Amino acid sequence: PGGVIDGLLLIAGVDGAPAVTQAGAELEPHFQINYLGHALLVRRMLPKLRAASSPRVVTVGSSAVLDATLDDRVLESDQAFLALRRSGQGGLSSNPHVEYANSKALCVLLADEL
Repeated sequence: PGGVIDGLLLIAGVDGAPAVTQAGAELEPHFQINYLGHALLVRRMLPKLRAASSPRVVTVGSSAVLDATLDDRVLESDQAFLALRRSGQGGLSSNPHVEYANSKALCVLLADEL
């Protein structure tokens, strides 16, 4: 229901998660936890943040973002992201460090959007 949230800290994350190995798994663990979890939380809390007089959202970054390999095609749509994930294109990787870096790059873009 109602309520006000003055601030939100986006800090949850994982580094070094194993690569996706399950048949049919389309979302990589770093993406799910480090980016998607944050984006969904912000979306759910946005009405309560907007109700505050001076809301703040703080996201924790990482220097690993310098190793990100995403290209613009990944950002076109959910369908484009999943298609690139399936094909191994778009800078998406099975290397856990690169996937971590990519997820942190997406978090920077989320912070910029806010």
